[in-house]
This record gives sequence, C-alpha cells and structure tokens, in this order.
Amino acid sequence: MLKRIFGKFKSEHKILLLAGLISISVGLWENFQQLWLENYGFSVETIANVLSAATFICAAVCLFVAWRVKPDKIKSFVALCLILQICALIGLGLMSDMPNMAPLVKLLAVIDTIGQKIIFLSTWPLMSACRKDDDTYGKIGLTEYVFRDLGVLVGGLFIGRTIGGFVVGYNMFLGLALVFYTMALLSLVWIKLPKIRNCENGRLAIVLRHIRRDRILSMYFLYYFINRIAYCCALGLKMLIFTNVLSFSASAAVNFFLIVGILADLIGVICLRWLTPRSDYVTMSIKFGGRFIMYSLAFLTGNPIVMLSAMTFAVLLSKSFDNRTEAPYINRIGCQGQFSLVATRKMVRSVGESIGMSIAGAAYAFGLRYILGAAAVFVLIQTIIGYILIYMRTHESKVHKNI
Repeated sequence: MLKRIFGKFKSEHKILLLAGLISISVGLWENFQQLWLENYGFSVETIANVLSAATFICAAVCLFVAWRVKPDKIKSFVALCLILQICALIGLGLMSDMPNMAPLVKLLAVIDTIGQKIIFLSTWPLMSACRKDDDTYGKIGLTEYVFRDLGVLVGGLFIGRTIGGFVVGYNMFLGLALVFYTMALLSLVWIKLPKIRNCENGRLAIVLRHIRRDRILSMYFLYYFINRIAYCCALGLKMLIFTNVLSFSASAAVNFFLIVGILADLIGVICLRWLTPRSDYVTMSIKFGGRFIMYSLAFLTGNPIVMLSAMTFAVLLSKSFDNRTEAPYINRIGCQGQFSLVATRKMVRSVGESIGMSIAGAAYAFGLRYILGAAAVFVLIQTIIGYILIYMRTHESKVHKNI
C-alpha cells in the first residue's frame, strides 16, 4: 500500500523527499556531533583536527567518486553511502560509554562526517537526471535547509529535558538520525530515474577537460574554494564556540541556531520568489560584501555582541541567492556530467573546509575575534573573484553549450 501511494508522486518529488529525510538526519545530529565528541572526552583542538581530517579525506573520496562512478550508477552509490552512514552511527552509539575506545570513536566520527558530506553531493545529480534548471536547484537547496532546521527544532525542544524519567541526551538524537537515514534508504528504493544516455560524457576526465577549457568554470572553482575556507573558518566550530566562548548552554545554542535557521529559510524563500535583485553585482554585495563588513567590525572591536551579530548575519543570508551565485555555474554542465561536476565541486569544498577548520582550530586559543578576522580576509578575496565572475559571465561572447 505504501509503495502504491509513493508511486503516485513524480520522481522529482520523491527526490525532494529523499533530500528532506537526509536533511532531517543532519539537523538532528550535526549540531550535537561536536558536543558528543567533547562529552566523550576529546579536547576542542582534537575535535577540530578530527573534523578537519575527515573533511580532507572527503576530498579524496570525492575524487574517487567522480573518477569511477558513472551517472547511471548514482542511485546505487547513494544507497551504499547511506548503509555506511547507518553503520557508523550504530558504532558511535554502542561506544558512547566506552572511554577506552577513543581511536575507534575517532575513526567512526571521520566516517560519519564523510558520509554526511558525500550523501549531500548526490541529491542534485539525482534531481538533474529528472529536471535541471536554476529554480529547481534553488528548490532542492531550500528543501535541504528547511528539513535540516526541522531536525534542529526537535533538538532544541527536547535536549536536556526529562521525559518519563529519562533525560534526553546526545545519544537520543544520534538514534533519531539513524532512524531517518534508514527511512531515506527505504525511500531511495522507490525512486526510478530516467535512463541516462552517453554515460561516458559524465566521466571525470571529460568534465575536467571542460572545466579547464571554460574559463568561467575554472574561476568559479577558485571562488568556491575560497568561499568554503571563509565560511568554515568562521562557523565550522560554531557549537563549541557558542558553548565555550559565548557561554551558551547546549540547548540555548541549538535554539539560537534554530531561530536563525528558520529566519534564513524564510529569507531564502522570499529572495528566491520576490526579492532577488536584477543585478548580480548587487546580490554579491549584499550576501558577501555585507559578510566582509560584519567580520571586519567583529575583528576590530572584539565586542561579543558584534561578533555574535557577524556570525548571525552570515547564517541568515547563507541560504539566499543560490540561484544567482551558484546555479548559473553549476548548470553550465549537462545532466550527464552533473555527478562528476558536483563530486569535483565537493572535493574542492572539502579541501577548503578542511583548511578553514584547521585555521579555526589554530586561532581558537587566541580568541573568536581572530577567527573572524581570518575569515574576513578570505571573504574579501572571494567577493572580488565573484565580481570578476559576474563580469566574465555577462560579457561572454559565445553561447554556452552543455556537454
């Protein structure tokens, strides 16, 4: 019966549901992962190193995926990743009260972090096999944001509360994430993708050759690399910063990010439908120029309220204008090459986030203002490259043809 009901939905709606289930899992667990590791007994520096290593390894995994996984095998690959993610969470749950298993816990935390990142790279290639346009790219991004915040909502409402004599702790949300990952795996079975022709056109070598020949795409990857360094430098350790530096409780920090996340979702929807500026230069200035100003003020003043405001501003606009700042470049590649392109993009992202996480971990001992000061430098570089990209794209002489 469930299969019959589910079969009535279009493939793109099923993929949106899959993205939603995965995002709920991430929302339930991602914010508490750092605190779970700290509660296990790891220091902030050790946690930063573990997450940085996981992110860097993720880059190598993305390279392998882009090299070996053909577009028509995406569904099988996503299923394998979900199975590994489920196994990693089960292992972490079983070892939460085993302090002598620290090396294995680090390994499982690395697998967990890699799994979260790799699974996310697959949702857009799945969708692009059914429908590929700038607005659809924005929709799947907003779906992920909204459902992730739904997971954060559950965490904020119940963390630390006593229900039936049982105190809701981090392991509870690990278990809930496990349930939703399992549901995502089951929903994946019912998704039927159209047959993708010319699968060889999606192979890594062809996509990389296209990127190398396309100056705009080459510049975009540099822009995206700097973007991820800046964002992860400022917000990669956000839960540890909020609880240890800004003196938030775990519950207060989660609720804060929940409220900001919901506002960011609303702003993202409003901007996508009604308030996207006609000029991409204005869009770039609002999203990243404003971020640079806020980070710079936080560094210069060292005021906790200003630093909190700077981080809040970055999160509030993080979900807006993707249809202008990302989609025009992602969609320069046809659907056959989307998986290799997104995997390559994820590889670049992982290296950038690894560097940003390492910078944040190193600057943590000096104070939050220095973390935001370093992030401001990278945001400035990214914004300048973004302006150059807009100029190149709007003055492109030849009509771009998808591979």
